Amino acid sequence: MGEVKFIPIHNWDNIVACKIKAKLNDVGGETEIKNGNTKLFISYANDESGICFKTAKGEETLLPWNVFFATVDILKQKDGKALKGDASKGTLGTKALPLDSVEGYVAQTVFGKKKRQTVEKNITKIATLLKWTDITTVGKDYLELNEEFR
Repeated sequence: MGEVKFIPIHNWDNIVACKIKAKLNDVGGETEIKNGNTKLFISYANDESGICFKTAKGEETLLPWNVFFATVDILKQKDGKALKGDASKGTLGTKALPLDSVEGYVAQTVFGKKKRQTVEKNITKIATLLKWTDITTVGKDYLELNEEFR
């Protein structure tokens, strides 16, 4: 899937990047993660700008590193636990996708979305990667930071 098999961990890297890089480097830069009934194939972006996700149907999404940094930021702002948000059920700022949910916050801070705009659904990808790297635990409607990241 991805051409990049290893990205060095630098002392200036964000702690979130360090954790993701360490885990992904350990598996040669790509892996398959099962999330319920779905499979996600995860690899480094070829230009090292973030993480690529590919579904079993072949749909590909690149999420830049800032998505994961912003996720941890909103979780810290919310005392370690925040609603996931659901872009498939509402526009930004609605009950389904609150501004202070993970997906809502990422949409605003990383992708520049404004209130009442539609947002691409990325929460499953975000939650799957952060759970796999032991940065968060995942509940039905929320993400929660693991102790190391609080």
